[in-house]
Amino acid sequence: MNLLYIGSIYSDHLADKYRHNCKSGYQFAAQALQTSIIRGLLENGVNLTVVTFPCLPTFPLNYRKAVIKSDDFIFNGRKTGYTVGRLNFPVIRPDFAYKKNIDQWINKTTGPKYVLIYSFEARFLEIAKYIKTKYPDVIIGIVVADLPEFMSWNKFYKILGLQKRDINTIFNNLHYIDRFILLSKHMADKLPIASKPWMVMEGIFDNSCISEPHLIKRDKKKSLLYTGNIDLRYGIMDALNAFTSLTNNDISFIICGFGDTENDITEIAKKDKRVKFYGAVPRSEALRLQQEASILINPRHSSEEYTKYSFPSKTMEYIASGTPTLMCRLASIPKEYDNHLFFIDNETTEGYAEAIKKLFEMNDEHLSLFGQNAREFIIENKNPRVQTNQIIDFLQS
Repeated sequence: MNLLYIGSIYSDHLADKYRHNCKSGYQFAAQALQTSIIRGLLENGVNLTVVTFPCLPTFPLNYRKAVIKSDDFIFNGRKTGYTVGRLNFPVIRPDFAYKKNIDQWINKTTGPKYVLIYSFEARFLEIAKYIKTKYPDVIIGIVVADLPEFMSWNKFYKILGLQKRDINTIFNNLHYIDRFILLSKHMADKLPIASKPWMVMEGIFDNSCISEPHLIKRDKKKSLLYTGNIDLRYGIMDALNAFTSLTNNDISFIICGFGDTENDITEIAKKDKRVKFYGAVPRSEALRLQQEASILINPRHSSEEYTKYSFPSKTMEYIASGTPTLMCRLASIPKEYDNHLFFIDNETTEGYAEAIKKLFEMNDEHLSLFGQNAREFIIENKNPRVQTNQIIDFLQS
């Protein structure tokens, strides 16, 4: 299969530099999912070329460089495509130098050609229009990671009307897409794709990035852990307030991430020594901490509408750690996950606190067995080879 991947993944040799220059906004979750997609496509023998527009915040407020330089795209030590550069200023959306890369790929590739786009970015839908208009026989699929109305938009972007502009661009160009890969079945209800083929692939977990359980020494002191975005809407303060209401002195709550509640969490940590706030940490460190913790928590409320329309990648990552995971019953989580998660049924501070307390009172052996069974489920059924094989079959159907 000949496939051109268009996305925002960071090249192996540039990722550390990008992270160093980011004051905020480094895309950990998107990087993890895209890495798994690329790995799976290669494992399935796809003849793959990547054209990436690295997703980075703009200069000068949130990024230290005014120019993102063009470069190769390196994956696992091998050149697999191109990193497209740009002037990195707010508001400006220049005509990216992507057409030459696309034309070269199509002209040198023989046989059926497929394009896979990652996410609803306005620029990517414009690229889809360019490809489909000039090369109508190319089959274009898109991985819908988030619906436009639930994406994180900069407030100045909204004020200037650029959010509305980009959403219009996305929906005006959807008809150039042939196949839709959704992370939740509910996404189909929000998109005008009734006549187009779509499939659900809730996510991928790349097990090559975590250690085997016997190589991890679980922390003897009991701990609750959250890793990820700490914006208020993701429920982190609900979990934190619930935890601080508990009187147990033998457990701690470790929080890793960045977001708009950072100051609030810092203040609470000063008052309650059981709360440990590490800020943003490298993904490798987050994965290690997940395997060392006693319980992992994802405090997103099921009442938030956006939870219906995106599968939380954190869920897969948590389960794959082998550490029991506690979360609310989100509509986007398929039934097959029910036996591998603990759920918060009463989504109040008292309900969160009771659920946390109940898990810490469980038998350690039972929790360990539960976590390992859940880990095996993810690694066997949601790995890159299995999940991307579904995408390949779907694109070729």
